[in-house]
Amino acid sequence: VIYLTAIFERFLGLTDLAVRLPAALSGLTAIILIYLLVKKLNFSDRIALISALFLAVNPWHMIFSRALLEVQIALTLAMAGAVCFLLGNRKPIFYMGAAIFWSFSLYTYHAARLFVPLLGIFLLWVDNFNVIRHKRWLIISLLSGLTLNMPLLLSLNNKEMMVRPLGISIFNNLPADSPYQRESNYYLADGGGITSRLIHNRRLVNFRLVLDGYLKHFSPGWLFYQHNSAQFSIAGTSLFYWWEVISIPIGLVVLAGKKSKQFKLLLFWLLIAPLPAAFTFLTPSIVRSMFMVVPLVI
Repeated sequence: VIYLTAIFERFLGLTDLAVRLPAALSGLTAIILIYLLVKKLNFSDRIALISALFLAVNPWHMIFSRALLEVQIALTLAMAGAVCFLLGNRKPIFYMGAAIFWSFSLYTYHAARLFVPLLGIFLLWVDNFNVIRHKRWLIISLLSGLTLNMPLLLSLNNKEMMVRPLGISIFNNLPADSPYQRESNYYLADGGGITSRLIHNRRLVNFRLVLDGYLKHFSPGWLFYQHNSAQFSIAGTSLFYWWEVISIPIGLVVLAGKKSKQFKLLLFWLLIAPLPAAFTFLTPSIVRSMFMVVPLVI
């Protein structure tokens, strides 16, 4: 993001416009991409236009379209990759575009490093691995993605790269009343047998911590009434408008009734979007779970 801003500052100078324009353009691009995404999912023009309109006025999206943060750029790149992948069914050259956009998103924001690979694998599965039929473009796309991601892969063992993820990890920021110590006490109180070991152990504690953080992102109060970030907010709204507490469940029910490929993709997208945030102690997170906005808007 710093380098992207520097490009705009080179031509526009050290101005507010130069700083905010990249985020605004990214937000506008996302609106176009959600229209294309909905079209490629075989929805009607009307639904595609409504989805684009809803994203354009969505408070969550507007917040990050006016503030230059990595997550907005990462979301736009992830959407561009998904659109290119779906376009690849007819024009295999777009598979290379998917590899390039997804690779750039991995460099943009930490959350994308978990979300994007899972999304790519699921798209391969739900598309019945049709990309294998286009071996030439499959090889070119894989080589492009591997080449672009090589610096990132080589830096995985770099301690400096892990400072931020480890610093916000839920496992490194336990409450004063440590759940590990609490379960250890329960284990000893129960006699320390095999059954007690199965119930009171570190792995289950970790699972409950992550699950609790994950489920917080689906709280109606957080989504539709008042989220927990005063820094990123629009007066009088939460992340979605109050009336969407009715329209979003109705849309999910309608899609679920069709049992279509579109529903599987959107549901999977929604389910994996909060995962990066679930492993941190700052939950629910308006920033790390922003990938949720796409399926909820559609």
